[in-house]
Amino acid sequence: MDELGLFGGQEAVLARIVQMEKILLHCGVGGPKRAFNIFHSDLTYLQKYFDIGMGNSDVQQRLNHHTAHKVKKLFAIFKQMKADDHAIVFVKRRFTAKIMYKIVSKAAKVDPKLQHIKCDFVVGYNVSNPLKDTR
Repeated sequence: MDELGLFGGQEAVLARIVQMEKILLHCGVGGPKRAFNIFHSDLTYLQKYFDIGMGNSDVQQRLNHHTAHKVKKLFAIFKQMKADDHAIVFVKRRFTAKIMYKIVSKAAKVDPKLQHIKCDFVVGYNVSNPLKDTR
């Protein structure tokens, strides 16, 4: 929340819900499936809480009013860039890279000053932990 803001938090919750859905497909019956269902319910509640917190505003307003200061600074840097400039943004966590990709992609679609931004993300791959799979 501190790094990405309320808008980023909502994007993160949605990404975790999708991740839980993928894990639930391979989960058997019993304790683990019940635990994932409870976690899924909590994430759905949290997503609704974020949605209420941001009110009935469009994506542009949500980006302007409900993103963290760091993200706004990044957008300011992107707005100063020319169409042929390139940039690499490093983050600490794989999941943060995915969420930043979603935030910047949405911002590029709705903000005319960011329409020149084409983004993607690359992370290392770790097979041992399915929760670290960012795809």
